[in-house]
Amino acid sequence: MPLMLQNMSSMNCDIFYCVANKLYKDVDSLLSHGSDVNQTNKYGNNALWYSVANADYRMASLLVSYGADPYQWNTAGLCPLTLAVDSNDERMVKILLNGKPMGEIVPPKKTLYPKKYEIFDAIRNNDYENVQKLVAANPDLINATAPAKPADTCGASALQVSMIIGWHPAIASFLLDHGADVDYPGYNSKVKARDFRPVLIDVVCVALANSRRFRGKWYHTKQEADAAYDFLLSVIKKVKNPQCTDSLGRNALHVALSEATYSSFASFPSRNFVTGELEKYVSVTPESVEDFSRIINLLLDYGVGVDSVNSYSRKNMNEEFNGLPVWDTFQDILKSRRKSQSSSNPELKAFSGR
Repeated sequence: MPLMLQNMSSMNCDIFYCVANKLYKDVDSLLSHGSDVNQTNKYGNNALWYSVANADYRMASLLVSYGADPYQWNTAGLCPLTLAVDSNDERMVKILLNGKPMGEIVPPKKTLYPKKYEIFDAIRNNDYENVQKLVAANPDLINATAPAKPADTCGASALQVSMIIGWHPAIASFLLDHGADVDYPGYNSKVKARDFRPVLIDVVCVALANSRRFRGKWYHTKQEADAAYDFLLSVIKKVKNPQCTDSLGRNALHVALSEATYSSFASFPSRNFVTGELEKYVSVTPESVEDFSRIINLLLDYGVGVDSVNSYSRKNMNEEFNGLPVWDTFQDILKSRRKSQSSSNPELKAFSGR
């Protein structure tokens, strides 16, 4: 064994260590002596993934020259090329493509469920055509519920899976149009998850997650926000009990405030250029307020109450969110509604006076 490789072995150096520490000569030596450039760790990442994550163009070029695969998919369904594209790193994308045109980036299809639950694999893989075929062959699959494993979909309905593992609007709309149960509570008697949310609350979370917000760059377009809101509108029109609650006793309005606290109204550290100190900065825009407000107004229009209590924290919405930016906007919505309504709503009046 060459001396350099012997030394690296004694230091427990592998290709991931060398890439992380920008040991270009060591990486070159390892690969030239037969190390697998596309070996993966427990997360399914190859070494190229980490050179992209670190914006290490020299290392990425070296790895690509030895055949590193920019389409090596990890366990999260991501690959080095998707990471570079999502980071808007044009220079890295060019290195990864190595002069080749970029084709459609399609992650490999996963098979996580037993055969009788294959509709959930189709939904996870966003395979719209297969979902259609499976439902045509067995219409009962519209309201199938997922088995205990994988845990992230335990007890969820097909409609819920189309939302909680990544928003698949075409599939969700298909399931809704073909009779998906919008009043499903989020678990069944045979497979009951520790935490559960009814369909309506999942849809509210989707609408909020797809609302416009700014974090140094814009996330989601008006078209995406409108599509998610329209889906919420379609669902709530069919829901028998808009006051449904999750496993913590929170209704859709309560969950909406909670979710918005970490999305549209999330605070994050920003350095003050005068003092040099880190401060919390809340990037609330008119667009994010507009999208949030129409979701809240829709829930109020359909009778979702403001008296929800979190059974874990034992706090009502006032106690849980007062003092946060989302609460100020919520109060503005309530005030606006009172002004526009000729007859006062006792519930809103009593609540705002707490």
